[in-house]
Amino acid sequence: MTTIRQASATWTGNIESGSGAMDIGAGAKGRFDQETRYAESDGHNPETLAAGALAGSYAMTLAAELAAAGHTPVEVYTTVRVVLEQDRDGNDFIPTVAINARVQINNIDHDAFLDIAAMARANCPLSNLFAGAEIALEADTVGG
Repeated sequence: MTTIRQASATWTGNIESGSGAMDIGAGAKGRFDQETRYAESDGHNPETLAAGALAGSYAMTLAAELAAAGHTPVEVYTTVRVVLEQDRDGNDFIPTVAINARVQINNIDHDAFLDIAAMARANCPLSNLFAGAEIALEADTVGG
């Protein structure tokens, strides 16, 4: 089965004073510019959208891996931090991505859970987009 998803972006003007607009489908649109990329401000930026996409993809993959191992989570809560830095030449790059997953689940050995969480990180389709970055995973169970 092949599934294709599409988003689009348009940038207008130079990098210092220009701005862009993203359309990620389903009516979700947002503006972005230098300020939204490097400072806390209203608007969006590509790195936040990438973090959201990875958070959702990892949560789904972890739930699937847990199910394959015979476990049903009550809730999988995932946050992702995408670190954007600049090299000496001023070029942007993403050296690290941090996935933090908190899973409410009953009747699972903690070490077995950590193995499944690591397998989900390796099998998560969106993790492949960050292949050049170090992807850190912190996973734990809560409650139960």
